[in-house]
Amino acid sequence: MHPRPRWPALTASLVLAGLALAACSPALDWRTFSWPQGGFSVLLPGKPVEDTREVDVGALKLTLHLFSVRVEEGIWAAGYADLPPGLALAGREQLLVDAENAYRRNVGAAMPAADAAAHAASNTVSSTASDATGLLCRNVEARGQAARHDLVLSARLCASTARYYPLISIGPAVASSGTATSDIASFLASLRVE
Repeated sequence: MHPRPRWPALTASLVLAGLALAACSPALDWRTFSWPQGGFSVLLPGKPVEDTREVDVGALKLTLHLFSVRVEEGIWAAGYADLPPGLALAGREQLLVDAENAYRRNVGAAMPAADAAAHAASNTVSSTASDATGLLCRNVEARGQAARHDLVLSARLCASTARYYPLISIGPAVASSGTATSDIASFLASLRVE
């Protein structure tokens, strides 16, 4: 039996690989990426590479299928994991909180305890009323440091009744690529669930 990799290993490897390829990566080349097996589509700034890993997110053990694109100093990733059948609404809400906390820790941006209540109130998990899939989403913005690099994490973490969908953008706090805030916003808003 193989040990299950943890979130820090996945995020750290993505961050370090993206930073190492900074000098030779292509410019943004937006395209719609669809993955029928995961039941989703998203805009990505290039052709993605797939990575599948077993991950622990809070109390859940999931098989995460992640599709990532390294562009200059940053990494853009989208993916999915099937959820246990019958996972209640409270379980999906907790999944999103646990995933956010894991990503914040991975970029060295753990939330101070004093700010936890204010953060929870301002970043309440919400359901889109017009979404027939019952998709719950949580938006994450964080600054931190990993491998001696100042990083910015922007993410949209979503869960339907059957799947978890993370959309993640991680890059340096000061990007020389000219990646615009609008690029990140467009990426995070592009998730379509079938």
